[in-house]
Amino acid sequence: ESLQSHLGEEGEFIREALDHDESPINDVNEKIVGLRDEIMKEEGREEEYRLGTQKGDDFEDQLEAMMQQRFIGPMDDLESTGTQTGGKGDSKKGDFVITTNTGQRIAIEAKRRTQSMSKSNIGEYLENTLQNREADYAIMVMRNTDGVPTTKMGWFHEFDRERLCVVLSEDPDTDIEWRFLAFAYNWARARVAQSQADTDDIDGDAINQELEVIEEQISNFESVQNTARTIR
Repeated sequence: ESLQSHLGEEGEFIREALDHDESPINDVNEKIVGLRDEIMKEEGREEEYRLGTQKGDDFEDQLEAMMQQRFIGPMDDLESTGTQTGGKGDSKKGDFVITTNTGQRIAIEAKRRTQSMSKSNIGEYLENTLQNREADYAIMVMRNTDGVPTTKMGWFHEFDRERLCVVLSEDPDTDIEWRFLAFAYNWARARVAQSQADTDDIDGDAINQELEVIEEQISNFESVQNTARTIR
């Protein structure tokens, strides 16, 4: 009887209190609903990423962040140029330009493709990138092997000691091998140093010999990768 006098028959006093506009439960409910909406939005963004609708932009963003964090020295300058025209009319080839502390200009083109470019088209694209950004060296960074004729080029292919195409993963769903980007960037810097070498200060032949050794090691690594794909 005492409980009923405080709570009402079948607890109607409690229900009325909880349904009241000023009830603290309403505020909690609103916050829970808001949290649920935010979670659903986040899940939607994750699903959108999984389906690949924003993967192109994501790759450029990831590439820029990785270069800034790991490869660019404190006295180097990384400029995002993908939305800016360069020296070849309306061309916007060359998503990034790195100006090193020694004055080297290295142009970077980020690509994420589902269909392969031909070897000649890649070489021509890199030549246009080189000229458009008035760079000393140009690198095409391909997200995965879908965009490259790997039987003709492998994962690491240089054109005329001033243009390079490097691949960072087997397919769109595998993790990016950022160390391959490090190989390409340091290779480019070495090539430019070699071409600009003053024989009194730098031994260009020694640099070339070291690069030839590295190139052979990369070729051996690619052979191991290709062989490993057939192993069950």
